[in-house]
Amino acid sequence: MARRSSTVVSAVRCPDYSPDRVRAALREVLAPLGGLGAFVRLGSRVLVKPNFLKTARVDQAVTTHPEVILAVVEAALAEGAGRVVVGDSPGVHSGRAVARKLGLLEPLARLGVEVVDLDDPVTVENPAGRVYKKLELARAVVEADVVLNLCKLKTHALMALTLATKNTFGAVVGLRKAAWHLEAGRDPVQFGRMLNDVALRVAPALSIADAVVAMEGNGPGAGDPRAVGLLAASPDMTALDQFLCEVVGFPPSELATLRLEWEVNGGPVAFAPPLYQGPPLAELRVPNFRFAKPVTGDPVPAPFQSLTRRLMETRPVIKKSACTACKLCVTHCPATAMALPEGAKAPTIFRGACIHCFVCQEICPEGAIGVGKGLVRRMIG
Repeated sequence: MARRSSTVVSAVRCPDYSPDRVRAALREVLAPLGGLGAFVRLGSRVLVKPNFLKTARVDQAVTTHPEVILAVVEAALAEGAGRVVVGDSPGVHSGRAVARKLGLLEPLARLGVEVVDLDDPVTVENPAGRVYKKLELARAVVEADVVLNLCKLKTHALMALTLATKNTFGAVVGLRKAAWHLEAGRDPVQFGRMLNDVALRVAPALSIADAVVAMEGNGPGAGDPRAVGLLAASPDMTALDQFLCEVVGFPPSELATLRLEWEVNGGPVAFAPPLYQGPPLAELRVPNFRFAKPVTGDPVPAPFQSLTRRLMETRPVIKKSACTACKLCVTHCPATAMALPEGAKAPTIFRGACIHCFVCQEICPEGAIGVGKGLVRRMIG
């Protein structure tokens, strides 16, 4: 196995997804980290964990791009991995359905690589966890020797951005994700504690960010593609997430998972050699990147929040003209706060039951659910 370097984050420009450019960029971004051989052992069982949120066209930037996935799979096989699988637990449909939509099944099959659904839960100890000392995760994740975490740079209504740490949430099986959303409700800090503990247990050997084309606006499932032209990699999810925040101009201290990690691990990384290898960060910054509308942060003292919540809160809003009445939001609502009455053209949201987790917005295949504001919040901007 190659020796890892002292570099924490590596980044390279990658202007598009042409196969040759992606593979060259992957080699270049991994070189300062010691190459993929620093992470993949001969004969090891490797799980490649992309972002497979839901079935979507490649050009919608909802998922990790298939060319990035194929390039990483090929590189792992070239390092002598004993078995490589690609797996995730999408919010909608199956991992195989997402891979089929992306045109991945056939090229992966030619490489002898299977797409697996992370649908077999196992309860595991999490001694490094700060809050959750036991977790229920997919068996394929727990039994892998190496997890390669292939995140997509996207906005996210509850968490602001979905990056490397958030991508490990796919290790939680299917509808069990809804239980976590129900527990956390609208609180990104509480949800962030859970995400950090899941990430600690999944413990990816390496995280690679597909930021060639990112998603801005109404992410993570219905935003707009935004060219960023970047691949970045790190064995440290927190450092990679901080780097990506700075690229798109989001204050890293406002990302709940980062802020929680900094409280126990000494604060942010300074992106300069040797800790950082790549173009100057100032040259990579994306101007006017559009973030999802925030769903938290009521500027009202706690004693009055219960009285003013309806006026202050942000909430999911259904765009009836875009809704196809597919009922996916109703089926997946953790709080059972939605229903589709017979003959209705769009679901009804029961405001008293809604926990503002925005799972409905995340999984809607038509982008028909957005973030609305109460009267007072509209008045104060």
